[in-house]
Amino acid sequence: MPCTSSSGLYAAIAVINAVVIAAAERRTEFAVARATGLSRGQVIRMATMESAAVTLIGLFLGSLVAAAALAGFYRGPEGVNILSVPWSLLALLITASFTVTTTATALTALATTNPSPTTLATAHE
Repeated sequence: MPCTSSSGLYAAIAVINAVVIAAAERRTEFAVARATGLSRGQVIRMATMESAAVTLIGLFLGSLVAAAALAGFYRGPEGVNILSVPWSLLALLITASFTVTTTATALTALATTNPSPTTLATAHE
């Protein structure tokens, strides 16, 4: 059991790292959006909604792959179910995925939109 929980922790850290790097690289884009009239809150909400959409697409595609891989195990001989889907665990993982990605994106967008948008828009990468 410790191996499973530590691999889940490593996966969560990798997801957070990827989300933070992706949002931090958009600093100039966020500054341009703010300079063209969006408020700081609107930019943060935009980034968070984009992150939620990417998470939804990833979970959908991952579920399709998992369903295809496990489709042959659904009915055993004589109609006996040999595969049981832990729906509560699946719901917990989906909720945790959305929580982790949207929180990491919101906090990163909050940090990257802190300076003045004109300073960031004219900065070179």
